[in-house]
Amino acid sequence: ILQALWTSTPAIANIVLVTLFFFFIFGLFGLDTLRGKYDYCNEGYPEVKNISECNGTFVNGDTFTPRAWLTYAHNFDNIGEAMLLLFEVASMSDWATVMYQAMDTRGTDHTPHLNS
Repeated sequence: ILQALWTSTPAIANIVLVTLFFFFIFGLFGLDTLRGKYDYCNEGYPEVKNISECNGTFVNGDTFTPRAWLTYAHNFDNIGEAMLLLFEVASMSDWATVMYQAMDTRGTDHTPHLNS
């Protein structure tokens, strides 16, 4: 069994390199088209429409919470994050969340809106 694994290592390495190459190419495409579009304000769309309105505080339940401009955990802001996001989507790990976040984007420095 170990000999079979050892002899198949070059073929597996070749497949991994080709896959990484495709992730890199599509990651660059994602950087070009989606950089900065996975940001949001912690209050939400109806009250805050863009980054300039995301300041001050808002009532969250019974407490005052400062507004903050945040970035989703999955984003295309750098090539490492882009390749990781593409790997997670290709492996079907949490792909639906990424799809819905992409559907809700409205542009750079704008708060996402449902099914924009």
